[in-house]
Amino acid sequence: MKMTLLVFGGILFGAALWFFWQYNAYRSLTSSYLDRVMALRASGEVQVPLVLMKEKNRYSNLPEEAVAIRITQRGTMRTSLEGSWQNFEAEQTIALGQSGFVWLASMPIFAGQGIEAIDAYDGQNGLLQVRVLGVLTIVNYTGSEADAAELQRYLAELPMAPGAMARNGNLSYKVQDDGSVRIWDKTVGEQVWVEALLDKEGRIGEIRTAGRPRGVDGGIVMTPWGGAYSDWTLIDGYEMP
Repeated sequence: MKMTLLVFGGILFGAALWFFWQYNAYRSLTSSYLDRVMALRASGEVQVPLVLMKEKNRYSNLPEEAVAIRITQRGTMRTSLEGSWQNFEAEQTIALGQSGFVWLASMPIFAGQGIEAIDAYDGQNGLLQVRVLGVLTIVNYTGSEADAAELQRYLAELPMAPGAMARNGNLSYKVQDDGSVRIWDKTVGEQVWVEALLDKEGRIGEIRTAGRPRGVDGGIVMTPWGGAYSDWTLIDGYEMP
């Protein structure tokens, strides 16, 4: 009986150590991405086409010392067309001077605890990692496909980053025949792009791309991807969707 208790106690102690180590490893991972994104600074000359000048100048009064914007989100999401909608809360930090962001989300399942996720791009490397209780990794998406997918997310979310278009000199633009504007990061190349369609107010109303890497059955499939922006409102003095 005594031996059984000792073994059981050892197992519990080992499990607690593993839990503690994994939890701190996740916290260290998220902190390192945040530090790298916050360290990104403006570089290069900003050249925005005339059709986007209104979008660029909308945030000209942003403080010069600002290097990133941080927003909080609350909503519902699902991972497939067949999946159920789940509530989530998130905090997102988006760099202004170079391409980079960190999205930290939580999806409560029981007693306020559940799924935690980091979706990020630090200027070079993309990452999507999902953990149960911040401990057990169930998704770990890295590599060249993740780099491209996360950069496309940054480009698609420029309307949510006041001042980025006015400060990120790494961004390139090309007006297309249909009036849309192709956007890419010149440090990566035009092969990773999104296209912006403007609304009647000259704001970015829709984002699209012909192919964004998506994980399917253990492989990667290039999938048409996009979204729309609406319900613009003033938040802390800045117009945002």
